[in-house]
Amino acid sequence: MNIVVTGATGFIGGATARLLRQRGHHVIATGRNREKIETLRRDGIEARRGDLLDMEFARRMCADQDAVVHCAARVAEHGSLRHFIPDTVDTTRNIINAAVFASVPRFQFISSPSTLYGKFGGEDRQEEEVLPMRSLPPYARAKVLAERLVKDATDAFESAWILRPQAVFGVGEPHFFPRLLRISERRGIPIRGDGHHLIDVTPIDTVTHAVDYCLGLSRPGLTTCDVSNGDPRPFKILIEQLFNACGERARFFRIHPATAFTLAFIVEQASLLFRAKPFLTPASLSKVLYTRT
Repeated sequence: MNIVVTGATGFIGGATARLLRQRGHHVIATGRNREKIETLRRDGIEARRGDLLDMEFARRMCADQDAVVHCAARVAEHGSLRHFIPDTVDTTRNIINAAVFASVPRFQFISSPSTLYGKFGGEDRQEEEVLPMRSLPPYARAKVLAERLVKDATDAFESAWILRPQAVFGVGEPHFFPRLLRISERRGIPIRGDGHHLIDVTPIDTVTHAVDYCLGLSRPGLTTCDVSNGDPRPFKILIEQLFNACGERARFFRIHPATAFTLAFIVEQASLLFRAKPFLTPASLSKVLYTRT
């Protein structure tokens, strides 16, 4: 199968491109990071550097392809919605239009389970649930808008998928574990009560195998799936296990949620003022204080 993987200079996209090539597919990997494009090429993957905001580039990438796996997006837990629109929503619109123009039969969009969780998390959420946009952080709102584009284009594809991997981790993962490590080193990871609320995490291999598996299915229409280990565990215990596996010691401290969110809001606003990356935001805080399954 000829497959184009967008956002392949990111963590999930790069791992996906490598697995699909190992499985015998011909893969074209796209991204904007010059250094990571070169790394993909050294790994034997046909990698093209370019911007999906460039419609001509998007069309060239989709020519003669059997499937698109769209991983490209802005990944951050700070900033306003306008910061996420170009790299998450506009790129999705362009790659969909390019895929339709090229008559690509299969389309996969890598979204996020953050579309299902508001400030206070949620338990046993179902894929078809829809939350009010005002209850979601900007990153999740942008993903919802991108998902709507995929849904609107479903009839143009033989098979369309929206996959939402939950709290992905693995070697080289730049967001979930490194953020917890920074927070632990600064003051400690905030927890509510005993920290026994449940979360589900997902090894990167589970995500890439899910992508490969779904590409092999001939299921008409749109299918939306959450991707995880399906084994929710108490937050504090799980984080201690992850830290121990990396030779680190997790530090925690108890905090009242109202106090925590006030602190996170102040940190986020200060970072916007000084154009710095915040170590704590309300969006990241909700992930460590409340159940997300």
